[in-house]
Amino acid sequence: MLAENTQMKIQYSPTKDYGINLRKFSLNRSKEVITIFIAIFGTFSSWGQKDTIVQYDFKTRVESELTNLSYKENSVIKPFIGSYPVIDLKKYQSNLLQFNYTVSPLLRTRDIFGSLNNYPISTVVKLIKLDKNIQIGTCTGTLINNKYLITAAHCIKTDQNQFPDKIIVLPLYDNDKSSFKSDTIKVDKVFFEKGYMKNSELENCTDIALYQLSQSIGKELGYIGLDIKRIQNANKNEFLINFSYPNESFVSKYIILRNQYNENIEVARKLDTLINKAEHFTPDFSKNNQYYRYGKITTRKKDYYLNFRIPYAIAGESGSTWMDNEYYFMANVSTLIDDKSWNCNRVSILKSFLSIILNEPD
Repeated sequence: MLAENTQMKIQYSPTKDYGINLRKFSLNRSKEVITIFIAIFGTFSSWGQKDTIVQYDFKTRVESELTNLSYKENSVIKPFIGSYPVIDLKKYQSNLLQFNYTVSPLLRTRDIFGSLNNYPISTVVKLIKLDKNIQIGTCTGTLINNKYLITAAHCIKTDQNQFPDKIIVLPLYDNDKSSFKSDTIKVDKVFFEKGYMKNSELENCTDIALYQLSQSIGKELGYIGLDIKRIQNANKNEFLINFSYPNESFVSKYIILRNQYNENIEVARKLDTLINKAEHFTPDFSKNNQYYRYGKITTRKKDYYLNFRIPYAIAGESGSTWMDNEYYFMANVSTLIDDKSWNCNRVSILKSFLSIILNEPD
């Protein structure tokens, strides 16, 4: 993708991005926005249109539409602790949020909690996309069943909008290794809304996906809950918690980009501000570790999404879950535009996911 005007040329791609909205600096194409996670959504003729869920099977390499999904009203997945001790998430939050943002800095999980071998930390996994045995991207997923996890739909395909050869799952991944003892865990099937990746409005928030795994790892690791009514009743200023696998620090990338625009005072000042904030929000950052943050909801659209004010996002955080203090899913990380993060919880899609999970023998 290319954004340009007569004053400067900036090349960027969905996987190599700096989290800076340069549209403010007189770019001609007013609809182009630079984000950390480029998510292009499907077009809908109306808000009430019924979702169509697509299934892709990595074993057969067959893509098909699911019909006759039957959601039973008030269906709920309750949190399951698994084999690890439970932590009280309310003890690890504070109102001391800085820079007028409503999220905390990224904090290394083991520095705050001592270990990843605690619930619900144990439910969070690193996802790696492989094509021709080459790593082409990473995301974060969270278990919501013994063998299902939830993540972002834009984590599924390659930059060429193709399915990768495989996606592998790394539980308890920290300090550049997984301490979970098992054979390689793969994604067998993925489920997502048909309209995704077809140029829809952001507010449709179809950037949610369900992964079926090759092993029932939730029996040991545990999983978080999914309750539609709880999501619909989320309150502004409610504290939520997030664990993720960001894969690169943007401090160094901001500095590199800053050096390219020394003569453009407006861009340079913007980058200086971002560098200062990035250094605060990612202390001692390493892409090989799991990170924790908490935040307060600033805005929400019932049945579709919720937002936070956040300075920037980092590739790899995509698909990670914002959960509440009772260990229930509330939304998944999708994208960042300006200082507003978009986190999807489109209820119609989540109902379909509940139907898939609860109607399959465990």
